[in-house]
Amino acid sequence: MISKLLVAGSLLAGASATKDSASAFGPHHCVSVFKNEKTGTCVIQTNCAAEVNLDNVEFAFTCQLPNMLQKHSFGKGGFDAVEEFDTSVKCDACGIPQEVTLSVEAASKS
Repeated sequence: MISKLLVAGSLLAGASATKDSASAFGPHHCVSVFKNEKTGTCVIQTNCAAEVNLDNVEFAFTCQLPNMLQKHSFGKGGFDAVEEFDTSVKCDACGIPQEVTLSVEAASKS
């Protein structure tokens, strides 16, 4: 299931979350997805150098629920080099979709 959730999220000045379990992807692994432990929602965070091009990076995450795994995608590009975005999607666990990981691996080999 792919859905654009552009209006569902909110920008954060600083999410209170456990980033120890963050999953990283994108150029130089500067994009991460983690669960905000206070709210139970998934957060996408970028911490990239200014010269890193994020235009072709798909900003997506998986949401583990009790009986299913959902994929949520914000499409390619659209995030700043340094940004923290709480998606407002409550999940038991947040991760990276397999196809996002595979596309990053393919891009790094070319």
